[in-house]
Amino acid sequence: MQQPKTHTHTHTHTHKQPRSPRPDTMAPKSLVLLAALLLVAAVGQVSGVLPPSLAGPVSSVTGGNPIGVVSGVVPCSNGSNINVMAVPPFANATVQVVCGNTVVATVMTGATGAFTITLGSILSLPAAVVTPLLSGQCRVVVATPLLACNVSLAGVTGTLTAPLQLLNSTTGGGGIPTTITTIFGRDVTIINGVLGLIAGLFSSV
Repeated sequence: MQQPKTHTHTHTHTHKQPRSPRPDTMAPKSLVLLAALLLVAAVGQVSGVLPPSLAGPVSSVTGGNPIGVVSGVVPCSNGSNINVMAVPPFANATVQVVCGNTVVATVMTGATGAFTITLGSILSLPAAVVTPLLSGQCRVVVATPLLACNVSLAGVTGTLTAPLQLLNSTTGGGGIPTTITTIFGRDVTIINGVLGLIAGLFSSV
């Protein structure tokens, strides 16, 4: 099994004003900050379930080996590019991380609609999982029908889905240690030892 090459250097985040993301492609800044807090709180906690077929190390490297954590907030609403800060949360919903046709992990949201899934050591996951995670080819799928959070949505047949996005250093806040690491040829930001992925805007499809 070919081992991924890594190159790491560490720096302390300085305040830099990022370009404003387009609302139809990126999560609102308030949601990104919330997801960042969820990621930090999730370090050392196993909140999701990784299927046995995907678990277990298939490669190892020396040096930095970040923990992969997925987080987000699920809205109880129908439509496209839903702003979760403007609608009720979807509590007790089953959430799946899906890459292609493979369910990578599953978890249930809490009372606030928030969820975190700890994937464990990112470099110990199969390349078939890591590669799509890093290249934006994975998504969050809500398996629970919207009827469960609002009976008025009983007629909605779509499924809530959101793209997974890598959390970058501009959301980390001043003073939080960040590391730029190259994994499978892609530079990614590690925040406090965590490779963070957040759910973008949900849409019913």
